[in-house]
Amino acid sequence: GIPTTVCLILVVELFERFCYYTIQGSQKSFMNQKLNYDNAQATTISLVWGTLCYLTCLGGGVLGDRFLGRFLTIALLAAWYAAGCFVLSVSTLPGVSSRGLFLAGAFAGVAVGTGGIKP
Repeated sequence: GIPTTVCLILVVELFERFCYYTIQGSQKSFMNQKLNYDNAQATTISLVWGTLCYLTCLGGGVLGDRFLGRFLTIALLAAWYAAGCFVLSVSTLPGVSSRGLFLAGAFAGVAVGTGGIKP
């Protein structure tokens, strides 16, 4: 059969891509409409976030190759990514609608977690 670690990586990558593209596709309009950023600010934040998601792979690779091992790094930072998605989701609730929580979830949670999933 298929090794468990391969299944872990496939499932994590599948869900990570679904979340990443959902957030990427909706965050600019959410920042415009709900967080009152103007178009230029929302575009800048979205571009910086996307860039950071791809740059954090370097740190994830170092963490996986030198310190924790690939599979432990993927498992731990997938949980970190999920926590970031949770914080991001909570920040969009009508009673909350918090810029700080939104940016913390997007940058500290999702962007860092994305890098750790691809060591």
